[in-house]
Amino acid sequence: FTINPVWFFGWLYFLLKLANPQYQYSLGFIAAGLGALYIVLAYIASITNSEDKKLTLFLGAIAVIFLTIAVPLQLKQNAITIAWAVEAAVLFILGTYLRNYGMRIFGLAVLAFALARLFALDSSAGDLSYFTVIFNRRFFTYFMTIAASAIMGYFAVKSSAEGLKGEKVTQGLLWSAVNFLIIVAVTFEIFTFFEAKIFDLEKNKAEELARKIPVAQEFYPGEYQYRNQSEARYQVQASQEYKSLTNQRNASISVFWAIYAVILMTLGMLYRSAFLRWSSLALFGVTIGKVFLYDLSVLRTPYRIISFMALGIILLLASYLYYRYQKRL
Repeated sequence: FTINPVWFFGWLYFLLKLANPQYQYSLGFIAAGLGALYIVLAYIASITNSEDKKLTLFLGAIAVIFLTIAVPLQLKQNAITIAWAVEAAVLFILGTYLRNYGMRIFGLAVLAFALARLFALDSSAGDLSYFTVIFNRRFFTYFMTIAASAIMGYFAVKSSAEGLKGEKVTQGLLWSAVNFLIIVAVTFEIFTFFEAKIFDLEKNKAEELARKIPVAQEFYPGEYQYRNQSEARYQVQASQEYKSLTNQRNASISVFWAIYAVILMTLGMLYRSAFLRWSSLALFGVTIGKVFLYDLSVLRTPYRIISFMALGIILLLASYLYYRYQKRL
């Protein structure tokens, strides 16, 4: 069962991609078709030989592998991560409805692949000249991955309430992933928003320097362009506008983390969730550490005051929520 599908697909890969490149784009459809075939075989095995759980699980595993392989063969770049995240959610939902623990594990494994690819390959902002906050490919990829993880977390809570094994740990992992991805996605957007502004400053400065020495570009274009960009970057980083933008960036990230911690605290109070409250306290700890260990050393005095005031107000609000709703905990 293991050698046959691997051998068959290996020969197809050789014949269609290496020997006949004009047919290489059909490999994704073939892999998806083989995945569908093994899903049918797994279903037949579960009906005709219900006592042999290992056979059903094994056929299902082969189907998942083929479906996962089909995605990068047919899609490119961020679409691969999105497709894997959707596949993970579908597998997990099916595993919940069928009360199949193995299928839910497969879903978590595919999600792990999607997250690994998301952080390794799909977290770049791309060309800063065309960056638009929220409406960009990276944020959409994070949004879809967050949505898939949240759906899986919802069904993990549902299956835990129905008494399925292992779901309490699973729901903790999934909702931790959701919170972490939200924080990372929004932090990236804030960071890149200000980086795009700094990029525009450097670009404008480089154009200004180029207008001052037009003759040098004709004789040494490559060397001049490199030196011009380096000089522009140096002058921009020494300017007050650059320092102001970096201060705004660092303060904005700290404020966002603190606000999100309050949101988690509020939800923890409303739903009586110790997990959300502890997540909120952990994020508060990270935010306080960032403010004291990093912001305090790099922010100018006005932004430092704003950062401390915002953090203080948010901490007071969190303390009030704890005092106000402590009887509900």
